[in-house]
Amino acid sequence: MPSAPRNTSVLRFTLVLLAIGACVFGVYRYAAPQSSAKAGDCVAMTFTGDGTGQATTTPCDDEKSMFRVGKVLTRRGENCPDGHDEYTVLVDPKAGTLCLLPHLVKGSCYRPGVPEHSWYRARCTGEGGIKVTEVLAGTTDQSRCPARSEALSYDEPRITYCYTNADF
Repeated sequence: MPSAPRNTSVLRFTLVLLAIGACVFGVYRYAAPQSSAKAGDCVAMTFTGDGTGQATTTPCDDEKSMFRVGKVLTRRGENCPDGHDEYTVLVDPKAGTLCLLPHLVKGSCYRPGVPEHSWYRARCTGEGGIKVTEVLAGTTDQSRCPARSEALSYDEPRITYCYTNADF
């Protein structure tokens, strides 16, 4: 019966390896950063200045949500969708590369910000801002905006923002 202790040792060694593997998987799965932003989500941003930053998913009615995620790029070589207007691109360590479009609300006023293509809610006073007159979901047809309006439109998701330049 000298082989019995050896089989027991192999079994114990195998069980220890499985336990260690389960622990490593658990730590990776539940403690490592997970992708949080998905296409369609509204996000607040923290930028680091080198083209990277972090997107925090927020309710779309939160004043901090300055962007909407148009698309999440997960493969090398992928690009943001072509369209009428440019997306802001953010490399987020948790979510991947995000194609962001401004999150603008009908009736609200905005001023341009940094990074490029971002807008910050502002009072409707002063000059250099815009006032959103319509938000047309499901279309990029800028001709549907009211007369004397200008437009921003995006392909993913299909949306057009109509606005007037405002010297509030």
